[in-house]
Amino acid sequence: MVHLHQRYDLLGKVVLERVVFTPPLRLQEQLDSEACLLYSIKGKSTLYNTDTKYRLEDDKGIMMKCGTYFNHWHVNP
Repeated sequence: MVHLHQRYDLLGKVVLERVVFTPPLRLQEQLDSEACLLYSIKGKSTLYNTDTKYRLEDDKGIMMKCGTYFNHWHVNP
C-alpha cells in the first residue's frame, strides 16, 4: 500500500521520486534511459538484473540504469 508518492520534475523529466509504502509493492514505471538511485531508509529488497542479484538494506543505496532491473521489496518483520 502506497502512503505517499511524490515526484519532482525538471524540464519535463522526473529527477527525484519519493515513495513511502508498506510492502509487498509492485509498481510499473516507464523510465527513460537514465541513472536511477534507489535508497532504502528502512526496509529490505532484492534487485535482479540480467546476471546479478543485489541486496538493499536499511540506510543503503544503489545506482543502476533505469529499467534494467526488477526490485522485490520484502515485508518488514
